[in-house]
Amino acid sequence: MSNREIKFRVWNESEKKYFIPFAGARLDLGLRYFETHIKCAYPEQFTGLKDKNGKEIFEGDIISYPDETNMTVSFSDTFASFILNKKGWMFGHYFGEAVNPEKCEVIGNIYENPEILK
Repeated sequence: MSNREIKFRVWNESEKKYFIPFAGARLDLGLRYFETHIKCAYPEQFTGLKDKNGKEIFEGDIISYPDETNMTVSFSDTFASFILNKKGWMFGHYFGEAVNPEKCEVIGNIYENPEILK
């Protein structure tokens, strides 16, 4: 059994900010509230990984890695895994095959800092 912490953050497009839904056993209620009451809400799951500064890595984060182009974190439904994507790659790669999470750095996210990817 995994000790991975299950957490989400939700980007509220209309207010242009993140919210943290209820945690633990109430997590489903928090996510359901956002889906029902807030239009344009995008839930992003915690990967269970932290960057070199101890910052939690979520879906939607943009990470930097020495000598690499900035990458985005997403979830692959096909492979049921968190993956990294960057310009020039035909498909996403698992964290372990692309980078060591402990050497990367979260530098923003796709909603608040899209200019980082240009």
